[in-house]
Amino acid sequence: MNLFLLLVIYTVLGGSFGVILCTSGTCLVFNMLTSTNHKQIAIIYLYSSVAISFIGSFRSIIIRLELRQAGNYIANEHLYNVILTTHALIIIFFFVIPLMIGSISN
Repeated sequence: MNLFLLLVIYTVLGGSFGVILCTSGTCLVFNMLTSTNHKQIAIIYLYSSVAISFIGSFRSIIIRLELRQAGNYIANEHLYNVILTTHALIIIFFFVIPLMIGSISN
């Protein structure tokens, strides 16, 4: 029932996405996301933490561009503080902790 509903949603939303993901009666992404296997959960943690690390690294590049010379590269100080704070929160809570707890400990 769940696989059929998932295929119907993909077909309604755009077409061939569900056909690519679901072959021979099994849907790989759906099975991966609803799995209780600890190895598959560790792989999901690993992939998501690597994807989030790109967002944190991009914010790090913006911080380094701001600090490379005197003056403001970014419009104001408040925006710089927001970027610095979100960089720290993203790296700590969405990269380091899922990577250490989710993928390495599994």
